[in-house]
Amino acid sequence: MRSAGTVSGFLAESIESTRSITQPILRVSIGNTVFDIQTCCAAVGEALRGHVGHLEVSVPSQRTIVIVDSEHIDAHVPSMSWKWSSTTYRDDSGIAYFLDYYKAIFASDQQKSKYVLATRSFGPQDFSRREVVRLLLQPILSSEGLDVIHGASVGDHNRAVLLAGPGGSGKSTLVAASVRHGFYTVGEDFLVLNVNERNPDKVFVYSLFRSGKLVSSGPEADEFIPVSRSEDEKNVVFLDQLRPAVVLAQEVVATATIRRGPLSSVLPGKWTDFATALLPYSAPLTFEPMRMTSYVNNFLREKPTYDVISGPDIRNTLGLIERLLSE
Repeated sequence: MRSAGTVSGFLAESIESTRSITQPILRVSIGNTVFDIQTCCAAVGEALRGHVGHLEVSVPSQRTIVIVDSEHIDAHVPSMSWKWSSTTYRDDSGIAYFLDYYKAIFASDQQKSKYVLATRSFGPQDFSRREVVRLLLQPILSSEGLDVIHGASVGDHNRAVLLAGPGGSGKSTLVAASVRHGFYTVGEDFLVLNVNERNPDKVFVYSLFRSGKLVSSGPEADEFIPVSRSEDEKNVVFLDQLRPAVVLAQEVVATATIRRGPLSSVLPGKWTDFATALLPYSAPLTFEPMRMTSYVNNFLREKPTYDVISGPDIRNTLGLIERLLSE
């Protein structure tokens, strides 16, 4: 990589190139870390706001992220080279990676106070897909010790049961129903796990996206107006569309493996069942799966674990989860 000579040169060029943008910087809190997100064009900025606008905060930022899409790379970082001798490039200024599978360069300075993401694969329209945004944010979040996990939360303003299960287990439907019945969530698909090893008794999950995906024929689909269709033909909806129900963070008080059944019930569960439901689907979502696996085993396994069977009347299932929150 010979872009601007060094990692610091690449970072400086990218950040300088976007200073002329007049749109407001998107300042968000992800996993209790505050980022200033600076984009190459208004279209990318608005698409990102659609995903993470609920995370906007006014507190001072700790990190800067510059995002440059495929349509603006040549204008903003014209000296970027895509010829690498290896996938990783280090110097005294910082580190850069070439993410070949979606043709992107990710760079950070030594203090991890500035990040740059530049992609030749995705244009402004692609940033409307949360899968793309998650892919591009993944190395930054991992650099900050934040891991994206595949799960859902249902709870109150502060506390929640963390649910895990494969596609079709009913997580999304249950979260959508919980929102309609007054519960709160940090999300139903991609959640952020941030473990504070100095306080292992408290484990929090954090919101990343305010959107969810529902089967169009599902029992809750008619309650939400879809904003788009996902690649797997599900309705993408905003979970806070009916009421302000998506919160920034919730403390995990219990974990549960969820599946559908003829009657709603909650039984004591096995930790191995929950880990099997969570880890295989979460490992590909983080840059450092071994660290995430260690965190899950060392901290979440200390929480009470249950098997949740969700029957046809979801209100019964929500009543059982409410009982778990009060125990």
